[in-house]
Amino acid sequence: MSTLAPPPVDDIAEFWMKIPYGAWIPMQEAARRLREVGLPREVLTAAVRKGRRRSLLRTEARPEGTYVMRVREL
Repeated sequence: MSTLAPPPVDDIAEFWMKIPYGAWIPMQEAARRLREVGLPREVLTAAVRKGRRRSLLRTEARPEGTYVMRVREL
């Protein structure tokens, strides 16, 4: 069984800053922005979870899917 190495912190911070402040976006859009900074889609859940733990991001489940937004600056 192989595990993914954690992505570099600088790349995750760059991803967090690509999430709009105060505006919900679908997780599919967040995944596209994650790929823009060079991170694989497989680390999306971990990157969002880490952002939630640091009180940078919020998520919301809706019938059409999960949404994410940034709630503060780094």
